[in-house]
Amino acid sequence: MLHFLHQGQPLWARVLLDSQIDQEVFRYRGVDKIFQVLAVDLQVLGLDLATIYNGGNPVNTSGATPAPKIGFTLLHVSRLSPVKDQESLLRAFALAKGSVPDLQLWIVGDGPLRPKLQALARDLGIDSATRFFGEQADVGPFYGAADLFVMSSVSEGLPMSLLESMSAGLPSVVTDVGGMREVSHLTESVTTVPASDYKALGNAIRTAAENRCGFAQLRRAAQQCYEQNFTLERMANDYIRLYDHSFDYHQSHLSPRDDARRLPTSF
Repeated sequence: MLHFLHQGQPLWARVLLDSQIDQEVFRYRGVDKIFQVLAVDLQVLGLDLATIYNGGNPVNTSGATPAPKIGFTLLHVSRLSPVKDQESLLRAFALAKGSVPDLQLWIVGDGPLRPKLQALARDLGIDSATRFFGEQADVGPFYGAADLFVMSSVSEGLPMSLLESMSAGLPSVVTDVGGMREVSHLTESVTTVPASDYKALGNAIRTAAENRCGFAQLRRAAQQCYEQNFTLERMANDYIRLYDHSFDYHQSHLSPRDDARRLPTSF
């Protein structure tokens, strides 16, 4: 069983297995690197690794538009902290806006870097096109009004904000880290770029904005991917199937002398 902890700190994994696992796994902070090490250890031990994607409720996009929408609007929903690398996002936005003048950026979330990021936006000359909304109790209307979701993280698990954006039918440009890479393999609506490369991110944003007329197909693809892979119902059903399989396996592999400890097959 993998138990992921994500409470304002880098993502860590706690591995609960009967056999000893290579302790190097705990030295990695990127969840993708954790799995690279863990998968090898599990293979050596003859154990299987089951992947169950997180699920989330679809966002309700109804409600008043949070701000006047002018041109092609990018949306970033995240806490403002170093691991999210919003500095690269602002530099990428400034680069893209040089080619696509009607771009605007909405940043929803708060954190210790907000004053520094606001100062950087002024230095880059994009402060008039960048809105810092802070924490919002209801992010649905932001997803409903925006055109493109963007993430610039240097390390991630599977961010709920990405799932929310897909449920709202938003195409995305995200960094190639953690679970976001895996999502990009499931749908054409998610484009990935290398982490910490603001030029690549800026070019991907520019390309998306210049091809906005073809977004109807990408919107449908985003919603379809969410409905097939990331609903709460799908997650619950996957866990039930996993537990049923594990129960059946252990029941069938208990030795005769373990009969006294055998679990009942019905309750």
